[in-house]
Amino acid sequence: MLMVPIERLTPGMITAAPILHPARPSTHLVQVGIRLTGQLIARARQLRVRQAWIKHPLMEDLDGMLLSKVPEHRRRIYDHVKQGFDELQHRAITIEDYRRYCSVIAELINELIGRDSRAGELAERLFGESDDLAGHCANVAYLSTTIALHLENQIIRERQRTATPHAAQDLTSLGVGAMLHDIGKLQGPSEVIQQHETMAKRHADYTQHVLTGFQMLRHKVNPVAATVALHHHQRYDGTGWPDMSHLTHGRREGGLTGRRIHIFARIVAAANLFDNLTTRVNGVCRPTIFALHAMQDEPYVSRLDPMVLEAVLRCLPPFPTGAEVVLNDGRLAAVTEINPLQPCRPKVRILEHENTIEDIDLARRSDLAIHWALGATVSQWLYELPSRQEVMFVS
Repeated sequence: MLMVPIERLTPGMITAAPILHPARPSTHLVQVGIRLTGQLIARARQLRVRQAWIKHPLMEDLDGMLLSKVPEHRRRIYDHVKQGFDELQHRAITIEDYRRYCSVIAELINELIGRDSRAGELAERLFGESDDLAGHCANVAYLSTTIALHLENQIIRERQRTATPHAAQDLTSLGVGAMLHDIGKLQGPSEVIQQHETMAKRHADYTQHVLTGFQMLRHKVNPVAATVALHHHQRYDGTGWPDMSHLTHGRREGGLTGRRIHIFARIVAAANLFDNLTTRVNGVCRPTIFALHAMQDEPYVSRLDPMVLEAVLRCLPPFPTGAEVVLNDGRLAAVTEINPLQPCRPKVRILEHENTIEDIDLARRSDLAIHWALGATVSQWLYELPSRQEVMFVS
């Protein structure tokens, strides 16, 4: 399987996975095993599909690793969120809604855990072409859960003060809270639904969606999940919101800081920012590596828990396994294995030989680097991470 950008698709290529409708991720535009025609490619471009999985003879040995039920579970999350949001505009959330959300999150967690270390290789933005509220919330739920699995020990340590050991390692309330983190937007002005924190200009009522969402969820879902909706815009440096004066009857003023913010809210804040940074701007989708690069600099880096940011950088790959890339020497290649120590230097396979497999570990080749990937020149966004020991020392 090879992930090919839409602009590089050519007639005759055969799909290795279904091509999803950008605005309706549960709908298949093209089924698996279909030979693409010019008409099908034109239709996909018209709908602004970003990429497609294509069969490639040099990548067949990776098919078993890339095929997974994770995308199926993520589509189910989208379907639940989409249906739920359509209904919750006219009624209150119920216990039955909450149970359904818990069920779909539990299935996703089980699938991710079952894949062990390979979970992060699939942690790309699922609904990259669709920036509706349901797609955003489904992305954030999936990304938050993936990040949390890489922070399991830290989560247990922090939550053991207020939860039993078994409850401390349960991520269900995180996933549900992430699914519903923006539910308050449903009760606000229509302009608020498509707005997010990285926009320079926002509606005057934008910040109210966290309080509205908390009130909608309070006493209806697990209190931790409701807390995620309330605090996903709190910032590690204390510049976030909401102001806690009213909610605490004056016991606290201003926003929360550091580890006073619940660990789940800190994780969702990072996933939320990542997804917002990869949304479409002026008709162009910004690549994953752009978001990961931006999160390491101001104004964003001081807003994030350093421990959570490190997990994001190590488990959300800038170049997912199977992605088509071009090296700085002009050769066409594909990513075959991510590198969590230096994510911008994965292992790649040269695709210019018909029958010969040539694999290159970019971590061992300082003269080579990825220049282009998934439709964008990425040289300006490449980054190097400090060693784990350095990160632990700094934090």
